Amino acid sequence: MSLYATPVGAALPFVLRYLTYLNIMHRDKGEFPNMKLMRIHALICFATVLLSAPVFGQRTTGTIEGTVTDPSGAVVPGVGVSVTGITVGFERTVQSNEQGIFRVQQIPAGTYKVATTPFGGFTATTVENVAVTIENVAVVNIKLGLSGAVSEVFVTEGLAGVNVDTTDSRILTSITAKLIDELPKGTRFD
Repeated sequence: MSLYATPVGAALPFVLRYLTYLNIMHRDKGEFPNMKLMRIHALICFATVLLSAPVFGQRTTGTIEGTVTDPSGAVVPGVGVSVTGITVGFERTVQSNEQGIFRVQQIPAGTYKVATTPFGGFTATTVENVAVTIENVAVVNIKLGLSGAVSEVFVTEGLAGVNVDTTDSRILTSITAKLIDELPKGTRFD
């Protein structure tokens, strides 16, 4: 990764240009630039850039991905997959690629419905209650049914509202109101 790909590297040319401007401004007035003042300006510029760097790393979205297969388990490319927010106002439609994989990125945290469109002898399939949390990937593998049958799958959360992401080794969870309500209550001793 190059220096200019980081927040510090991106701001470096602006800081140097500002310091050069201060030097020229003092020289044009016939004054010798105060080096102590120049160092203070440089320190303030670099501190501002360094303290703002963590802001660039914050994410507020998640991802839904999965594989579309037929009843025999073979992948099905070109299937339209729509993601509709149940608890948020979000809707996006994508198609599965040559390997039958679909991916919808930058989805606000919430609960979603994932549905396929009828495709080449297969029925529409719907997966309800897909929970998307910040910086996590919700895996939704869809098995298409043959024409003439309607398939709906309802996904429920695990114990205490904690979902296990098998594609990532990080340990984290989103604290929800439901999770707080399900915490054991203490005993009061008077």
